[in-house]
Amino acid sequence: MPISALVQAVQTLNAEDAFRPRFDADQWRVVGAYFVRQEFRTGQTLVRQGQLERSMYLIEQGSVRVFVDQAAPGKQRLALLRAGAVIGEPAMFANVPRMANV
Repeated sequence: MPISALVQAVQTLNAEDAFRPRFDADQWRVVGAYFVRQEFRTGQTLVRQGQLERSMYLIEQGSVRVFVDQAAPGKQRLALLRAGAVIGEPAMFANVPRMANV
């Protein structure tokens, strides 16, 4: 799977907590062999709060909204993530339930 667009998105993300691997081209090819490309429609739920599922996602293009259920008014929306961001790494590495909806 060609991952050049994903690599470009990751490298240009300038958020303070951005995923910043220091992979060279060969390392990206090795890691990229494990990626599965998925496309989602606008409004589709990618990750559901409380779910015990361990997939991690890297956003190649577009953006996603992160929000929680049953939060105080005005506290439901946590973030808006754009291309280059990582989603779901706590559940993948720590095997814990999803903390938010995406």
